[in-house]
Amino acid sequence: MVANVPEGLPTTVVSLLTIIAKRLAEKNVNVKRLQNVETLGSCTVIASDKTGTITQNNMSVSQLWMDLQCFTADYARAEMPSSTMINTLAEYVRMPFLMETQVSSVDVLQGVRGQSSPNVILAASQDAATYAKDQEKHVSFTSDSEAVMRLVRTFANLELVAAICNRARGDEIDANATYPCGKKSKIRKARAEIDGKIKQDSQRKVLGDASDKALFRFVSNRQSVELLRYQYRILFEIPFSSSKKFALVVVQPLGSQRKFILMKGAPEIVLEKCKHFQLHGASHVINSEFLQAFDVAYASFARDGERVLGFAMLEMADSFAEEKEKTEDSSVADAEEKKPETGLNAANLPMTGYTFLGMISLVDPPKPKVATAVEEVRNAGVKVIMVTGDHPLTAVAIANQVGIMKHPLRSAMALEMGCKEEEIDEKDVLAVVVTGRELNSFKEEDWTRVLSKEEIVFARTTPEQKLAIVEHLQAMGHVVAVTGDGVNDAPALKKADIGVAMGINGSDVARSAGAIILMDDDFSSIVVGIREGRLLFDNIMNTIAYTLTHLLPEVMPTVLNIVFDLPLAMGSVPVLAIDCGTELAPAIALAYEKAESDVMLRKPRDSKKDRLVTLRLMAYSYAVCGIVEFLVGWLGFMLVFKYHDIPMKDLIWSATDYWATDSNDYHLSNGKVLSASQQVEILNQGQAMYWFLIVSAQFFHVFFVRTRNQSVFTRGLFIMSFSIME
Repeated sequence: MVANVPEGLPTTVVSLLTIIAKRLAEKNVNVKRLQNVETLGSCTVIASDKTGTITQNNMSVSQLWMDLQCFTADYARAEMPSSTMINTLAEYVRMPFLMETQVSSVDVLQGVRGQSSPNVILAASQDAATYAKDQEKHVSFTSDSEAVMRLVRTFANLELVAAICNRARGDEIDANATYPCGKKSKIRKARAEIDGKIKQDSQRKVLGDASDKALFRFVSNRQSVELLRYQYRILFEIPFSSSKKFALVVVQPLGSQRKFILMKGAPEIVLEKCKHFQLHGASHVINSEFLQAFDVAYASFARDGERVLGFAMLEMADSFAEEKEKTEDSSVADAEEKKPETGLNAANLPMTGYTFLGMISLVDPPKPKVATAVEEVRNAGVKVIMVTGDHPLTAVAIANQVGIMKHPLRSAMALEMGCKEEEIDEKDVLAVVVTGRELNSFKEEDWTRVLSKEEIVFARTTPEQKLAIVEHLQAMGHVVAVTGDGVNDAPALKKADIGVAMGINGSDVARSAGAIILMDDDFSSIVVGIREGRLLFDNIMNTIAYTLTHLLPEVMPTVLNIVFDLPLAMGSVPVLAIDCGTELAPAIALAYEKAESDVMLRKPRDSKKDRLVTLRLMAYSYAVCGIVEFLVGWLGFMLVFKYHDIPMKDLIWSATDYWATDSNDYHLSNGKVLSASQQVEILNQGQAMYWFLIVSAQFFHVFFVRTRNQSVFTRGLFIMSFSIME
């Protein structure tokens, strides 16, 4: 009974799990429960987010689209005047919610060149009438200056919305700066900037969402965002969410009673709420020419793998009374109100009639190691699916860059073959991109058709749809690993077989729901987890195979003693010495064993069929290695008796009457007589020989059990000896 129980196996397995978990922690993979490592090694599908996992989550403004034209970010930084300067120019901007102040054309041109002008900065923070009275100046534009102004009117508004409808902030503001109160306090931020009491925004660490930080940096490279924000009081705010896909703020300029709504979000969502578009600072009704130009620019940005944001504005003074009685979308019900005393709420805000200002594209390059990691995962038979809230073209572009999608889409195949998309056989389509709107109308056969494709990208999805994707994958028998970082990702992380949360940008809720946390938010760390999970499974199998091998050598002496009444070769104490002593160190040493070269070339194991203890493993442990060890030990045991000139036939049916301290003298068939003490001495020598040979056989066995697929000679027979010594 003692021999049949692997007493040291629980200790060995726990040690294996602990060692693997520690090794993963050193590689930025934090495992909450030890068994999750093995589950990750058996996953068949990874549903990965894009931003921050596949890409660097370090966005920067790349291009702008306004006035039906595209501009690079570098051109805008160098050639466009700052909105701080623009806010003083009624004739320049012709924007209803900007303060109407008059300044000289000299100051205007200084602003256009990007030079610092105290007069203009002060004017930006003073009441228009007061400034005009004090300065007694009137604008007299030349034809050249008017031409410059027309080129940047829309940009002024676009930049304002980007800076104010934005939750990013700098983390270092001079707390010792003191400002006057009262009406004249409108110039306090301007004076603070001039005196150097506010550190330049471009030199400060920026906190917030990646998209907001990119917009903040873009504006702060040209002017002070803090100074710009000071001029507008935020009355109400609806933060961005993956379900609404837009954000807005209601603002009131200093010294004015008028209110304006500034909006940003997914361009197609923002455009749905617009009736006009701005061209050279003037509003025009949206027409087919604008929509065509919009589609071309949007597609161009998205094909470059860039995230695109749309911007719009609306003056509530013109449309609020008319729109407030209308029933609004329930999508804004979770709005966050910053100033409850204003009486504003999500239900009475207009959601139509906006003026579209333009688009800004943000570039977020893939992480350097992702493409290699994706290729390694694909070779391991694991399907990688991208699930993102970005535009389909953006998602496909990034998927192509990192190798998630290599085959052409149906549309590209039709274009190349010169036929209609419907004419292409479904079996020939290996890659597919599906939007959130399409998922809303999916039936079961649609889910089966899409999820059976080799390369899949889900774009413009919501957290609810991400959860549905996980559920349908599991229904098809997949072991699913899901990445997520937001609060809304928690259901999908919890539902997945392995929820992988982000450690840097992940929310507390996501980290709590996830089974594994990536401390570096890097997709390549998931690959490390899969490799270590497969290695763990292999090493546990090797450990079990090694541990179970001693069963036959430990049981057979008892069986022979009972059946043939032979002297007992091994008692219970030596059995425990092997199980709980000599075997533990070699078994634990298997945890340090490196993965076989083909560990990431195998298909994922079937978690329902492939078990740790299989018939193959039992045959190896019992019928092969176990028999070999028993024969070696028994041969040594018999040689001891042979050495003392004891015939084999005299050992049969002798255990009951002899080989004990109180036994009678044993008269052998060859005429030799053994006293009781001699019998005990010879038996002890034989048992010691048997125990020594079994321990020795197990010690050498550990070198052969290190591999289950490759040849032990290919892997290196004695390489492990160094690991045991460490």
